[in-house]
Amino acid sequence: MQPGLFTTHDSRTLLVDANNEHGGQLVEQLNHAGFKTDFAVSWGAAHAAVRTHYYHSLIVVAELDLPIDREQLDELRRAAPRVWMIVLSDHASERAQKLARRHGLDALLSAPFSMHDLTSRLAAFSLRARPTY
Repeated sequence: MQPGLFTTHDSRTLLVDANNEHGGQLVEQLNHAGFKTDFAVSWGAAHAAVRTHYYHSLIVVAELDLPIDREQLDELRRAAPRVWMIVLSDHASERAQKLARRHGLDALLSAPFSMHDLTSRLAAFSLRARPTY
């Protein structure tokens, strides 16, 4: 991906991924693409980050089939109702899509996803504030 492909914004993004290596690479790619991205390696770290910083968007690596992941996503949504939430999942079945909508998630991308897909979604979200319902 070319640097500067998207306009850089003052907004911040938080990536939540328990896999240090994968998450670190993704943060590097997002920062290179112009998205200021912080990294949390646990649900607890994500909650702490959301309490102390304003984020325009959250990217969470999670499995919607796991009740614990859905509970944690619900807690993040309650803590940050005006933040766009994108979930990256290995399984994006029709059921997962329905669960994403039910839990207030704004996008679900299944692996393998392209950086272009992810950064395009972030760029579109950065143009407007997330409505609260």
